[in-house]
Amino acid sequence: MVVALTDVRLLLGERLGLRTDDDADALQDRLEAASEDDPQLYLAAYYDFMTWLQESLTQALMS
Repeated sequence: MVVALTDVRLLLGERLGLRTDDDADALQDRLEAASEDDPQLYLAAYYDFMTWLQESLTQALMS
């Protein structure tokens, strides 16, 4: 399950252009200026959710 989440996050990160910390900062700036119907807003929301889910699952498995 964790491997599948990692794969999905990698795919979403690639589509969002996330490769470095600077890319993440640039994405944040783009999202703040984006309109509500911008598809990148949805991709970023899925990416954030997958990140949270993966972290939560990993912590639960390590407990």
